[in-house]
Amino acid sequence: MADVGAGSGRIAFLVAPYVQTVYAVEPVASFRSYMKEKAAKKGLNNLFVMDGTLDSIPLPDGSLDVLITSNAIGWNLKEELKEIERVIKPGGHSIHLMHSNDQVENPYHETLTSSPWNYTCLEEGDEEKMKLRYSKALLKK
Repeated sequence: MADVGAGSGRIAFLVAPYVQTVYAVEPVASFRSYMKEKAAKKGLNNLFVMDGTLDSIPLPDGSLDVLITSNAIGWNLKEELKEIERVIKPGGHSIHLMHSNDQVENPYHETLTSSPWNYTCLEEGDEEKMKLRYSKALLKK
C-alpha cells in the first residue's frame, strides 16, 4: 500500500480507497474544511487534509510513494517541482494531470519535459479537448 500526496481534492478522494494514506495539500481554508467533512462522511480515515502549497509541502523528505496533481501546478513551477521531488521517496513517482485545448498551449510543457525535470508527456483526446499526463519515476539512491 502506498502513501500518496495529492495536489487536488478530487484526486485525493479518488485514490483514498486504494492506498494506505493520502495527504491532500490545500491552501484554501474553506476547501480544507469541506474536504475534511466529506472525508468524515465517507469514512475515509486515511485521508489527511493539510494547509500548504505545492512549493511548501508540510511533509518530511522522502515520505511519499506517489504525488499526483490535477491542474494544480504552475503558480511557482520550478519551486513546486523541487518541493514535489523532495517529498517523494527514491523510486517513487510524480504525476501531473492537465487539460489543454487548441486555443491555449500548455505553458509548462517545455519546463516539464526538459532538463533537469525530464518528465514524460502522454497525450489523450483530440485538439479541442486534450488531456495531458506528465509522469516521472524518481531514481533510487
